[in-house]
Amino acid sequence: MQLAWRIQTGNTITYNLPSCTAFEILCYNDANITGTFSYTVDGGGSTAITATQADSSGNTSGYKRFAVTGLSQATHTVVITGTAASNAIIMGVRYHSGAGVIVSRQGRGGYTTLDALGFGAAFPGNPNAVGNAAAQARMAAFYGAWGPALWILHFDYNDWQAQISASYSSGLKPTPTQYSANLQTMITNIAASGGCTLLLGGGNSPSATTPVGGEELTAYWNALKALTQANADTCAAMIQSEYWGSAADGVALGLNASSTSIHPSVRGYGSIGRGIYSALSDRTIPGI
Repeated sequence: MQLAWRIQTGNTITYNLPSCTAFEILCYNDANITGTFSYTVDGGGSTAITATQADSSGNTSGYKRFAVTGLSQATHTVVITGTAASNAIIMGVRYHSGAGVIVSRQGRGGYTTLDALGFGAAFPGNPNAVGNAAAQARMAAFYGAWGPALWILHFDYNDWQAQISASYSSGLKPTPTQYSANLQTMITNIAASGGCTLLLGGGNSPSATTPVGGEELTAYWNALKALTQANADTCAAMIQSEYWGSAADGVALGLNASSTSIHPSVRGYGSIGRGIYSALSDRTIPGI
């Protein structure tokens, strides 16, 4: 889970890293968020980071990453300290040893695509960007943050279930059309950063029906397919229902946590993981 911490003068965050030779401090600032911070490694000297300082990719505003390399192959302690009365936003520390692929994850159970962009309903949703242009821009810009990468986006079931909800203060509802528009915003921003998107659709639900007056779950999967066609150079989709079969098939195969749960079992998550790995590594798949 990707968390954000707001720190000011005297506030500290400590990260105890496992054995690694490098790490990156992930943070954010813009014209409205101007806090500064410093960091130390293993109790050594302090390094100051100013609000407008260019990060390791040359970015002077927005989502930033400050890379620290050349460490010994050992555990390390990183302490980040706020140095201004205004907020500094720290998104976390990402560690590695210069090999393999860095994997990060961000999300919250129950969110729709509207929630992810701050236009959702009240708790447990996320309406924080309604009427706040700066927050809207900040949340949308998260998709594509920290440079070129593959983003795997999994939204469908919650949008489908909330499509006729009247509780969205933004006046928007996660209909298939709005769902597609929200995902297009994310895809566009990811592509602008040099990245690509894999849209992940889920399985059929053994426990829920289409909301009265709404569209079937297949409409959301069709939207994913249409997005891949509209963004063919940077976007692909994988839909679990096309592998798992009907809701009854998924339950019979033990892919659901229970006979009444949309959530995958351990076997189900394993199936999803194997499918993604195969899609990313099998060069016999057209387009790879």
